[in-house]
Amino acid sequence: METLTQKKEIIDWIETLDDVLILNEISRIKRQNTFNFEEELKTAITGEELKRRLLAHIETLPWKK
Repeated sequence: METLTQKKEIIDWIETLDDVLILNEISRIKRQNTFNFEEELKTAITGEELKRRLLAHIETLPWKK
């Protein structure tokens, strides 16, 4: 019964929200709970691609010599 009370309180609170930052954070949490690792893995980059991108980025940094 406590869970139902908590859900009701959260629903009531969300309905009163106008703060975009809080709503975005709630949306992020919702997406996080529906994360599908197998689907995300299909579009992931390889370790070699990560290394290539990282090295390319490091080359663009303004290093002092």
